[in-house]
Amino acid sequence: MSLRSLTVATSHDWIWRGLRVRYAVRRSLQPTSAVPVIFLHGFGAGWRHWRDNIPALAENRDVYAIDLVGFGDSEKGYLHYGPTFWSELVRDFCQQFLGTAAVLIGNSLGSVVAMVTAHRFPEQVDGLVLLNLPDTSLLRSPADRDRFKSLRQSLLWALTAPWLIEPLLLWLRSPKRLKPWLALAYSDRDRIDADLLDLIARPARSLDAGPALRAMTRFNAEVPRDWRADRVLPQLSQPILLIWGESDRLVPFSLAKRCQQLNPRLEWLPMPATGHCPHDDRPGFVNQSLNNWLSQLDPADVKIKA
Repeated sequence: MSLRSLTVATSHDWIWRGLRVRYAVRRSLQPTSAVPVIFLHGFGAGWRHWRDNIPALAENRDVYAIDLVGFGDSEKGYLHYGPTFWSELVRDFCQQFLGTAAVLIGNSLGSVVAMVTAHRFPEQVDGLVLLNLPDTSLLRSPADRDRFKSLRQSLLWALTAPWLIEPLLLWLRSPKRLKPWLALAYSDRDRIDADLLDLIARPARSLDAGPALRAMTRFNAEVPRDWRADRVLPQLSQPILLIWGESDRLVPFSLAKRCQQLNPRLEWLPMPATGHCPHDDRPGFVNQSLNNWLSQLDPADVKIKA
């Protein structure tokens, strides 16, 4: 872990269902009844991807971040991964460490996990912040859905071959090769620094990284229909803030409008000149937006630090 990460939050290990889970916490400097938040990272990332968001939000509330099992410094291996699996991790984390409901803030895959958790365990979720939402059920056209289904199946069989996964991870973990891939997710290339490259590359060196990637590729393609966005979003009653970068090259920005159509209570904040990771691409803007939105969910007696 970099020295910078040590100043962001304190990390700990927690044993969940016999699996080691790394999480981080940064508590508010003064006792507060403000609603706590839990950050949920995207595919291939970890809790340190919230490096410039945790301190800004912790000025007013307790902040937690989890390395989902299979990612970051949490345990990996060939497990039955998927949004339902990870949602149970988040529920149990809330019950053990918070003792209260929280606002879940997710990016990409983390948004899917947050959405499913809010649907399955609404008593644990006071609100949702989704930094884009990669779910093919948002596509209106059946032809598009079929095309993406075929693509998923092709990727599934291509990436689950052990002879391919191991060399691929060895090849990708080089910072020189990671940079062009990360450039697809960022508008501000200066944000692709040594700390970001390390947090993405280091977990790939784990001996269990290959089996974990094979399992995720296989089981994430089997997400039950009932947990897809087109069915879940209309049923959510919690306040929802959707932040989507207009320059997102990984998940089409046009899907944001579809999310709002599925849940008219959802508040949509488009971000010009921003890519797939708005929280790290433009942290200052996102932090201010998050603090303003979260203050509306806090008890009336909470004083928000400017």
